[in-house]
Amino acid sequence: MKTAANCSYLVVISTSCSSPKFTTDKIGITFGDANGNQVYEPRLDDPISRTFEQCSSDTFQIDGACASPICYVYLYRSGAEEGWEPESVKIYGYNSEPITFDFNTSIPNGTWYGYNLCETPSSSYQLSPQKWFMSLVLGSVLSFWL
Repeated sequence: MKTAANCSYLVVISTSCSSPKFTTDKIGITFGDANGNQVYEPRLDDPISRTFEQCSSDTFQIDGACASPICYVYLYRSGAEEGWEPESVKIYGYNSEPITFDFNTSIPNGTWYGYNLCETPSSSYQLSPQKWFMSLVLGSVLSFWL
């Protein structure tokens, strides 16, 4: 669904069979486009519903800024457990083809980890390093409050 300022995304995160049986760590995600449109969800995890189990896929509906085409994704893991290993993240976005980012590696604790495949044309708005860094810092701080 699309409104004036928001779009809905379907995000599918597949957990590797090399991952531990499950994780109780806090998992967050941010993704967006080369024009500065960013979607941020600080908490995807839910120990009650057993998200991020080994050899499984979890689907999330996330609302945020309308980003098209999506060209970057970062995951954030916070917790005492090590070894959670996403296999891939597939994002079905607004007005664009679905995009898959292959991870197949464990996410370090307390760090945004992911991929930036954006090719920003010179005429497009570019994220300044300060704005990007501040967004990540703000997101990290908010994730601890939730």
